[in-house]
Amino acid sequence: MILLEHEAKGLLRSAGLPVPDGFLVGSADVVPALPFPLVVKAQIPKGGRGKAGGIRVVDDRAAYDQAVTSLLGSELLGCHVGALLVEAKQQSERELYLSVLLDRTAGALVLLARRQGGVEVEQADDGDVLRMPLEDSDMLTDTQLGRLLDYYGLDAGYADELGTVVTGLYALLRDQDALLVEVNPLMAQPGGRLVCADAKVELDDAAAFRHSDWKFSQAGGSSQFVVLDAKGQVASMANGAGLAMATVDAIEAAGVKAANFFDVGGGTDVAGMVGALGRIAAIGDVRAIVVNIFGGITRCDQVAEAIIAARGSVDDLPPLFVRLTGTNEAEGLRLLSEADITPLGTLADCVQAAVAEVKGEHDA
Repeated sequence: MILLEHEAKGLLRSAGLPVPDGFLVGSADVVPALPFPLVVKAQIPKGGRGKAGGIRVVDDRAAYDQAVTSLLGSELLGCHVGALLVEAKQQSERELYLSVLLDRTAGALVLLARRQGGVEVEQADDGDVLRMPLEDSDMLTDTQLGRLLDYYGLDAGYADELGTVVTGLYALLRDQDALLVEVNPLMAQPGGRLVCADAKVELDDAAAFRHSDWKFSQAGGSSQFVVLDAKGQVASMANGAGLAMATVDAIEAAGVKAANFFDVGGGTDVAGMVGALGRIAAIGDVRAIVVNIFGGITRCDQVAEAIIAARGSVDDLPPLFVRLTGTNEAEGLRLLSEADITPLGTLADCVQAAVAEVKGEHDA
């Protein structure tokens, strides 16, 4: 579950971390509550908002009204903009990158730092990154803190605030069952002050049963839908945990990263499946979706209806590679055929076609 920026910053603020003053806008008649200049930010669960025009700096009321009117209710990067975060514009001497994340491969919590934050940081040279495993402790050691200060090129005047920020991010990751807590940029201001100017938090859907306090806009996920790799390019939907795991394994065995695990289960209706396909489409790097259904309680015709509905309602839905067999198979195949969607015969066929799509080899 990827939180909206204002939700992520709410968690940072509750952890005692420095975030800009701001207010949420849900309608065009909200009067600015802070002095200009202000930054108006579209609230969507995707990166790249700035380059897409979703972040505006405004210097007066007329510019503010124009930004709010044009952004609110618009479509941005395939997402509906239902709210805006408006903040005091920050001045800084340096923009840095800092995150704490769960590294599944290493089975450890890791701190990542880059000297340059801001847009397109993910495209930076991988050699220019500090990667520091974190011990099971709330505090950085003096050695770790000194290493981080030296890497950033910050003087000792920033030590206290930097230690507070890292400690807070670590505690937030642990207490909220997060997979990633990212600050980009972390702004270094005069006088040793740091400000978390933008934040991204990704929570583990599988831990939702432990958090009755989660009231976020993307909440409602369960252990049936789990993001495995936010940079995975092939996603999946299957029915039954075993079949869903086998589908993920088949994708990984084909040499690409599986983006998610999704077990439709036996009680999910068409609307639920459409919503799940929308969540899959929102995973940043997904280029293909494998749908692997062995119809039982989940009927093939229901899945076909969901696929057709999603194609008409989910923005930027990646190509789907579908295998349907079992209950109401004939009806499901008929519905797909009438919608000009060609199902494939086996899971192997679906995975092969999806990988070819990702690699640019698919002819469709």
